[in-house]
Amino acid sequence: MSILSPSICLRPEQPGDEGSIRQINESAFADRTEADLVQTLRDAGAIRLSAVAILGGRTPDGGSVATVGRTGMCSREVIGGVLVGHALFTPVTVTTDKGDIELLGMGPVAVIPAKQHQGIGTMMIAGCLEHLRSLHNRGVVVVGEPGFYRRFGFIQASRWGLRWEVEVPEENFLALQLTPGALAGVSGAVRYRPEFTQI
Repeated sequence: MSILSPSICLRPEQPGDEGSIRQINESAFADRTEADLVQTLRDAGAIRLSAVAILGGRTPDGGSVATVGRTGMCSREVIGGVLVGHALFTPVTVTTDKGDIELLGMGPVAVIPAKQHQGIGTMMIAGCLEHLRSLHNRGVVVVGEPGFYRRFGFIQASRWGLRWEVEVPEENFLALQLTPGALAGVSGAVRYRPEFTQI
């Protein structure tokens, strides 16, 4: 894996980013499905965090961008640059014996093909998780490759008593507790937004 360029940082989506985010997802997945899903979720007001990775941005005074701590978030306002990655987090509902509880679902996460395998996706995920942790969110679920997501602290969701309402291999449905103790006793079926079933 290449060393991540110091000129890349992460910031929340801003008005005007929509077209670039669509292009990132279309090129990364070689398909319009994920790009259409992101737009549908945006239109529904169902996004908790949409973050973009920016390459080569500058500060208003012309300086280089810098990142803050472990989050990878831009330390100051960024002007220009090229959006090369996108990460999305949406609400999911856990139906428990004591009522519904909200967690977050991660995905899609996308990096343009020319910048893949350079650490950008890892930086985006780590930065977003740290940002969400700072906001005291309970936890995050994801469907994916266990070997990749373990590096961020994800474990099989079934160990928390969580199961996806869609049939999927147990080892591929993962969860991460963001706030200590937040997932204790939170067991039940996890439902993603209905927009996910329309893709």
